[in-house]
Amino acid sequence: MERIRACLVALALASLCCVAPVRSSASDHRYKAGDEVPLYANKEKKEVLGEVLNGGRLVSAPYKIDFLSEKDAEIACKKKLTKEEVAKFRTAADPSNYKYFLFKRLVFEILYNKDRVIEINVQSDPNAIVDLTGDEPIDVDFIYTVKWKEADTPFEKRMEKTADEEEENGWKYIHGDVFRFPKHKSLLAAALGSGTQLSTLTNFIFILALVGPLSIVN
Repeated sequence: MERIRACLVALALASLCCVAPVRSSASDHRYKAGDEVPLYANKEKKEVLGEVLNGGRLVSAPYKIDFLSEKDAEIACKKKLTKEEVAKFRTAADPSNYKYFLFKRLVFEILYNKDRVIEINVQSDPNAIVDLTGDEPIDVDFIYTVKWKEADTPFEKRMEKTADEEEENGWKYIHGDVFRFPKHKSLLAAALGSGTQLSTLTNFIFILALVGPLSIVN
């Protein structure tokens, strides 16, 4: 049975499309029905120091999302893939007996509470694919779907779902190791205590040997 591998994640189409400017501001994170919701992907937006240290460089994604406005099969952009571009996609996988597919549709499920966005989930549609196994040029319409769903999560608690995971990643993981007990802490404490006493006694004996016997002067 021929094995199938999807060469690209759906978000890769952002690099194929003309990036649309984001005109609305998300400074207060509040929206009215129909307001454009900024959506960033990858990395080219001015970030705070912590985001820069984590490698964050955001760019505006080519998807127009309006608050509470659902869309179905909206066209993000149209792209004619040349023979050379198709070949580049296939280099991301083993060149043996595989079929190569490009996801051309993203499905956004957005959770909101009143006038604020709580969470955005995005996944590719496995039924909307383009076969890139051959070497022929191909026209691709990249499309996306937007669905809105009301949530009970307060805006202030929207990050509680991932805060614990972030604390255990990257350089923060090293910070946590400083305060993490070893498995056999009692044995370690005993070894350190006995070793310190033995080391002190050894050094004292060497000092006495170097100084020599003490003479008592009457």
